[in-house]
Parts: sequence; C-alpha cells; structure tokens
Amino acid sequence: RAQAALRQLNNPASVALLPRLVGADQLTAANAASSTSASLARLIGSPVGGLAVGLGGIGAVVVIDAVTFLAVAAATTLVRADTSPIVHHPGDADGAGGGAVTPGVRAGLRAITEHPRLRWLLIVNSLGQVSQGFFLVLFVVFVVDRLGGGGTEVGVIRGSMAVGALVGAAVIARTAHRCDPIVLLATGYVGMGVTAFAFWNAPSLTTTFWIYPLLFGLSGVPGSALSIGSFTAVQTFSPPGALGRVVGTAGALEAVTRALGSLLAGALVDERTLTALLDVQAAVYVGCGVLAVVTLRRLDSIHR
Repeated sequence: RAQAALRQLNNPASVALLPRLVGADQLTAANAASSTSASLARLIGSPVGGLAVGLGGIGAVVVIDAVTFLAVAAATTLVRADTSPIVHHPGDADGAGGGAVTPGVRAGLRAITEHPRLRWLLIVNSLGQVSQGFFLVLFVVFVVDRLGGGGTEVGVIRGSMAVGALVGAAVIARTAHRCDPIVLLATGYVGMGVTAFAFWNAPSLTTTFWIYPLLFGLSGVPGSALSIGSFTAVQTFSPPGALGRVVGTAGALEAVTRALGSLLAGALVDERTLTALLDVQAAVYVGCGVLAVVTLRRLDSIHR
C-alpha cells in the first residue's frame, strides 16, 4: 500500500518533468524511450529476481529492490532542469482557451473540465480502464477455464506482453517525428481490441499453449502505442503549471473506473457466458479508438 501511495506522487511528477527536459517536438520520442527502458527493465527484472530468490532467498530480493530504488533516487539528482513551480497569469496562453489555473488540489479537475481535449482524453481513457478492469478479472478465468492452465501459464502469458511492448516502443522511438499522439492513441486502442478478440476466440481453433503467449505478446505493440500516445497527448494538451495535477487527477479517476470494471465483470461472470463478456471487453477497446478519432482529432484540428 505504501508503494502504491508513493506511486501516486512519482508518476505525475515523472510525466510532468519530461516536457521540461525536451522540446515539444521530441515528446513522442522521449516517451517512447521511457517506455522502451521500462519494458526492458521488466524483462530483465523477472529472471534476475528468480535468480536472486534461488541464491539468497526472499531477503536478497528485498535488498536488491531497495538498492535499485536508491540508485534511481540518486540518479534523479543528476537531472538538470528547471523544476520550480510555473506561475500562470490570467491571459497567458494555456493551450486551450484562457483563464488562470487554480493552485491546489482543484487544479487538475478544473483544467480537465475547462479544456475539451483533456476532458475527452479522460473520457476515452476512463472507458478504456473499464475494459482493463474486465480484463483483470476475466483473464485468469479464461486461462483456467478455456486453456486448462494455472499460475505458471498465467505468468508466462502475461509476461510475454513486455516483449511486444519493447518492440513497439522501439519502433515508435525511431519514427516519432511522423507519429501523431492522437493517431497513436486511437491505433493502440483498436489494435488492443483486435488482438484481444483474436486471443479470446482462439480456443475455438486450438488450445495449443504456445499460441497464447505469441498472441498476447503481439498486444504489447498496440499497448505501447496507446501508452505513448496518451502520455504525449496529456503533456501537449495540459495548461502550464497544471500537468502534474492533471496526471494525478486523471490517474485517480481512471483507477476508479478500472475498479468499477473489475466489480462489474466479477458480478457478471456467473450470469453471462464467458465468451460474450470477453468479446465485450475487446469491443470497448475498439470503441475507445473510434471515439478518440471522432472527438480528439476534430478538437485538435479546431485548436490548430
């Protein structure tokens, strides 16, 4: 719980820091580089953790984990950027209409409600988190019920996504100058929906296990596009001085919708067929992609 609470401080600060380190035209590439390093760390961390448990037990894992956090904290002190609060005056350009940003905890909500692009970005991502909540419940049921798997199979399939995410982020980093964040976001949602639909319905053709890590790994490619597009969009759309608050507020609201999705899936899993629920989960992702194109692209063209 303590780590989850600290993450609510670290994540908004991390997203807000990046625009102070690179220019606006480099945000997509910077977010892609960050995503690449995160995926690589997850791939390396799992086997290293297993080796540490085998050689030194759980105590070794705790020590190594603590050392890595301390190393990151030390490295952060080497970052050279102006991190002083941004003072926003009435009449300053804020990226979407005038008005000063309210200091304090209300700033995130006010920025989101007053800026149409931020508002629709939050709506799209919140709907996506409902789908993610469905996934968190239904995925384990699917592996156990349809594939006859257990904890090992769940872990192997889930871990394969990091490979696809690494590939996707690396490709986006190399082509960032041609990548519009809204297109990345929409393509990511549609791609996630399509791969999810293929994954959920594959047992009608085969239950051969290796097919499923492959399919799930493929979902990491659109997953990285979704993540990079979302981060770049919120960094671009947010008014000066409110980015961290916007990210924190959006993260909290999306966590609520994700929890609602999980609760809804849990309530329906015994009332509806598993296949129908899984297909709804995939369809919501596709719907999010379409909604992003219809709303955010139109608003973006008006803003420009």
